[in-house]
Amino acid sequence: MLGYEFMFNHKEGGELILLEGLEAFEQMNFPKERTWYELPAETYLAKDILIKVE
Repeated sequence: MLGYEFMFNHKEGGELILLEGLEAFEQMNFPKERTWYELPAETYLAKDILIKVE
């Protein structure tokens, strides 16, 4: 999966979340980075970076 997008029902717009890289842990894969954008203008909101899985 490259990312996902969702739209809000109560207002115009939504969010786009792009995923980069994978970290495997106990037969599960987690994205190393998630970058968040606000729609419709694709305004950058934040980035989550996975440091360590235990």
